[in-house]
Amino acid sequence: MRSRSRWSSLFTVGFASLVAVNAAAAQSGSLVMDTRTNIFLSGGNSYDFTPVGGAGLTPTGFALTAGTGRVLSLQAFGSSFFCSGTFCLAATPDGPAAGNTNILGMGGIGGIQAPTSGFLAALFLGPTLPASTPTQNVITDIDALSYAPGIGQVFFVGNGSTAANVMQQFLVPDGATHLYFGIADGFTFAGLPDFYDDNLKGEFKNYPFWLRSVAAHPSKRYPGRDFVFWQYSGSGLSQGVNEKIDLNVFNGTEKQWWAWVSGATSMASAD
Repeated sequence: MRSRSRWSSLFTVGFASLVAVNAAAAQSGSLVMDTRTNIFLSGGNSYDFTPVGGAGLTPTGFALTAGTGRVLSLQAFGSSFFCSGTFCLAATPDGPAAGNTNILGMGGIGGIQAPTSGFLAALFLGPTLPASTPTQNVITDIDALSYAPGIGQVFFVGNGSTAANVMQQFLVPDGATHLYFGIADGFTFAGLPDFYDDNLKGEFKNYPFWLRSVAAHPSKRYPGRDFVFWQYSGSGLSQGVNEKIDLNVFNGTEKQWWAWVSGATSMASAD
C-alpha cells in the first residue's frame, strides 16, 4: 500500500504437514516472515521498472522433496499495518479485508485477484522461472477447503484455516521444486507490484488506525495501539441488508465523533 516507513512486521508460518502419495516426500518446517517480503521477487524474478514505493525483501525459498499428489497444510499468525499515507489498517495473515487485491503479474510470476488484501500469499516454482508470465490467479473465496494453484501463480494462504477453523489444503503441482511466502502489494493493492516499504508495526503512533479484531478487543490483539475505528465482526447482520456485512464502531464519544468528522482531531482519544 502507500506510505513511507522501514519498520517491519512479522507473520509466523508453520508447516503443519506436506504429505504426498510417496510417504518419503513428507515434510514440515516453519519460518518467520517480514511483511515487506515481495512474493514477486521469488526464484530470482526481478523488476523491469523502478518501483515507486519500495521493492521489498526477497523471499527465502523452501526446497520441496520430489513427489506426486503432494498436499500442503499450514498455520500462520502475526500482524502488520498497511498505510495509505493518511490512514493505517491492521492486518492478520488473512489481511485487513479493506477492499480487494488485483495485482498484475511480473516476469515469470503471475498476478492475483482476491476479495481481501494484505494477506499472506505463497507461490510454487519449478527449477526455473516460467518462460512467460502465468495467468493471473483469481481467488473468489478465501474460505475454500482446498486450492490448486499452478506453478508461477501467486495464491492466497492467509492463516491456513477456514472461518470454522478447518485446516485448508493447498495442492502442490507435481513439477514444483520450491515454495515461497510473501505479500502481494501495490498502490491500493492494485496494478504492478510496489509499495512494500509501508508494511509496518510500531510506527505512525499518531496516525488514525482502523483495526480489525473479531475474536478479542483491540487492546488484546494490538496492545498499546490507539485506534479510531474497530471492526468487530465480518459476518454481521443489519436490517434491510440481505448479506452478511462488516460491523464497525467508533472509539469515542459523540463529541469526539463530531470533532473527527470536522477534522478537528486526528485521534479518537483526543478530547
